[in-house]
Order: sequence, then structure tokens, then C-alpha cells
Amino acid sequence: MRETAVDLFVQNLMRPGINGCEFYDMMQNDNHLRHIPVLIVSAINPLTYPVICSRVIRDLYPDHYLVLPFSAQALVSIVNEILSASSAPTA
Repeated sequence: MRETAVDLFVQNLMRPGINGCEFYDMMQNDNHLRHIPVLIVSAINPLTYPVICSRVIRDLYPDHYLVLPFSAQALVSIVNEILSASSAPTA
């Protein structure tokens, strides 16, 4: 990941191997990756199950979190919003 320019990570909380919560924590603890925005997609509704990955939900919900199923239009919209915000100049 460090050799390739990455604009956004899209992660499912329930992916096999390292889950989305572990991946998010790994990114936040890595100085080379923590600046990259993350979009979480999951069948887990954080309002129903707030204890699961509480750090991810605290940091990313609702602006960087999509509950499955979602439309392609919703995905494109939120990705565009995240990328626009991440490229906006800071004060």
C-alpha cells in the first residue's frame, strides 16, 4: 500500500481474515496510512449494534459509513463527498 497512491479505502467490517475494525485500527496506528480516508460498508447497522467496533463508529459514522444494501448512486455520492473533503484546503 505504501508504494501506491491511495485516495480512499473502502472496507467491509465483516471481511474474512483481518476484519474492517482491525484494518481501521492498523491504519490509524500507521503514520503513512492514517491520512487516507476510510469508507466502511457493512450489514451491521451501528445504531442497532453500537458496541461493535465502537472506535470505527465514533470516528466514521455517519459520514463515512454505508449500511448494506445500498445503491450504486449512494456509493458514488459518498465517495465523491469524501474525496472532495479530503482534497479541500485546510485553514
